[in-house]
Amino acid sequence: MVFENSTLYLQSMTSGNSTNCSISPQMVAASTVLITLSIMGCIFNLIATFLLKHHKHVLGKMIIFFSINDFILMALFGPSYLCWLGDFPFSIFIIRFTWIGSMLWACCFAHALYASAKFGEECLTNSLLKKYIFNSLVLSAVVGSLTEIFPSDPMTYNWPANLFAIALISCFICCTVCYITALKILRQHQGKIHLELLLYPLIFIICELPFLIISAHEFLQDESQSSEASGFFYDMAKLFFLSRGILNSFAYGLSSKIRSGFKMLCRRKNREQKQRLTESQFSLMSHLTLTWAGVR
Repeated sequence: MVFENSTLYLQSMTSGNSTNCSISPQMVAASTVLITLSIMGCIFNLIATFLLKHHKHVLGKMIIFFSINDFILMALFGPSYLCWLGDFPFSIFIIRFTWIGSMLWACCFAHALYASAKFGEECLTNSLLKKYIFNSLVLSAVVGSLTEIFPSDPMTYNWPANLFAIALISCFICCTVCYITALKILRQHQGKIHLELLLYPLIFIICELPFLIISAHEFLQDESQSSEASGFFYDMAKLFFLSRGILNSFAYGLSSKIRSGFKMLCRRKNREQKQRLTESQFSLMSHLTLTWAGVR
């Protein structure tokens, strides 16, 4: 099935076949930069969340799970795609698990956007977070296991690849519906929302759109009518996918909550430095005064 050839690495993810490592030097350079930036972006999101103590809130906890998931995905997918990492036990399953998990967490953010736009941010509770965690873990494990257990060959009609395509299309539709509905509600009521809630689903839609087009095209058409997409389109799909981590970090870092948090942190450090300087100057003056008094 042509869907297996939609990317150089998606073939190994959906069918378990070895990855074709004939990658152009330009793609290697661009992919290396994006993989590195995406991994650094995930690390930034984690550091910022804990540093600013946002991990105590539901949205901060969601960002932690989302960032850890994307970090594992990029740390395994990138080196494997560039043929820097050899096969090891469960590597393909972990990549499938985290890729599906990343899509599901984007759906969770889209649902949280819709829920907070319709019912207010008070609905973002720990009980809702537990449902997000449970659903993302269970669905990722089920889909990842099904695509791992059954091999991809003509006898199975390559249904693991179809299953992965269905998961991608379903998550895309869920994100799009929640996102558009939430925007309509916000426009009617002129409500305000956290920037990360607004941008995370949009970034998912943008980054997965090329894969969605390939998946839908190859899934819906007959094999006799299948045709290979251009190499340029495949390359763009890979680059969009690999840029998800850095785009998520931009969305999180540009939010007013993060910017104001870092500003307050810098002001606090400046006040502490001034206070330490004043205390040291006072201590020095006291010491000189006592010394002068002793000499007299």
